[in-house]
Amino acid sequence: MAQSGTILGVILRLFRACLRRVFNLSFLAALSLLLGIGLGCLWVRTTRINEWLTHVRSSGLMMTLGTAPGQLFVEVYIPSDVPPNYPTDWGYSSQQCRSEVPASYLARMWKETWLGFELHRQVPPHRGRGWHRTEIAIPLWFPMVLTLVFPFCWLRRWRRKARRVRLGLCLHRGYDLRATPDSTGPRVARCPECGRESP
Repeated sequence: MAQSGTILGVILRLFRACLRRVFNLSFLAALSLLLGIGLGCLWVRTTRINEWLTHVRSSGLMMTLGTAPGQLFVEVYIPSDVPPNYPTDWGYSSQQCRSEVPASYLARMWKETWLGFELHRQVPPHRGRGWHRTEIAIPLWFPMVLTLVFPFCWLRRWRRKARRVRLGLCLHRGYDLRATPDSTGPRVARCPECGRESP
């Protein structure tokens, strides 16, 4: 029993070490850059083609995920009266934008919304039949800015590491490893604070 517990502990430690190596800051920065490039391509595509993916449930609830010039939006339609045996269905549709639409749409988006974020609600008249409609729109610049967080952190860490190497400091604690005040002189073999070898 103790043997199996020890083996399981070793396997878990190896698994954690592999995860740390794979999901390090460099990997996350590269993945974020690729995601940002993909979002930029989607932004360019939304100025030419608008697309919608719609799902209708048997309860009459209709959900739409789509793109508008410079935006991603989600719409939810809830009917006030649903006929029996309402068909469940998936649908996809697209529409090409006219050349003058993106400029006017983007101008309205920046003037009449809060930096491109939108929230619309529409309720049918009292005791009337219709749809309860809710729409949430997110501008594509927002997730693109979020994808720059990891590359910025990686660049900051890389600059700090390069500075410490240039000044003869410990890469982990920043302790001065120079044995003499001369920057080109000999260095201490190990950092007196963390015990790691000097580069």
